[in-house]
Amino acid sequence: MDLLDKLLDVTTCPHTILLCNEEGSGCMDIKNCKVKAHNKCNCPLESKVPVLDLNWLAVQRAKRSEKSEMMMGGDDKKETEKQQKAAKRKAKDEEAELKRRKKSKEDEERLMKQDVDDEFALEVEEEGEEKEQEFIPPSSVVKEQEQEVRRLVDTLLEGRLGDKAHLVVRYLGRPGPRRNTMPVLHTARASIR
Repeated sequence: MDLLDKLLDVTTCPHTILLCNEEGSGCMDIKNCKVKAHNKCNCPLESKVPVLDLNWLAVQRAKRSEKSEMMMGGDDKKETEKQQKAAKRKAKDEEAELKRRKKSKEDEERLMKQDVDDEFALEVEEEGEEKEQEFIPPSSVVKEQEQEVRRLVDTLLEGRLGDKAHLVVRYLGRPGPRRNTMPVLHTARASIR
C-alpha cells in the first residue's frame, strides 16, 4: 500500500538528486540558485535528466502520499516556447548546412567540368600551334622595316611627282609636324611659367 502513491521512477539515471539546502549538494549560492537541485552524474547525455527537471524529480521521489510540494500542472509556457525556438533554429541550421554542402558540391563539379573543358581547349590550341607557328619579329626589326618602307615610298613619289610629292605624303597616314593647337591665352600662361 505504501508504494501506491510513490512515483514509479522510469529515469535511466540512477544517481541521487540533492536539493540545494542538503549537505553535499555542492551549491555555492543557495539563495540565487535557479535550479534548486543538483546531482553528480556521469551518465551519457541521452540518459541524463534535464537540469530544470531535477528539482521536480527529487520532490516526486521523496513524496509519500497523493500530494507533494510540487504538483504537475499545465505546461511551462516560457520553457516550451524556448525549446520550440531552439528546435526551429537547429532545423534551420541543419537545412542551411545541407544547402551549403549541396552548393559546394555543385561548384566543385562545375569547376571539374570547366577544368576538363579548359584542358581540352588547351590541347586543341597546342595542336593548332604545332601546325602553324607564326614568326613575330622583334620591335627593333619592325621599326627598321617601317623606316625602309618610308624611304622607298618617298623616293618613288619624288621620282614620279617631283616637287608635288609632299602633297601626297600627307595622305599616307604619317604623323605630320607637331603644331601648337593651344589657345593664345593658354600659350601665354605657359610661357610665363
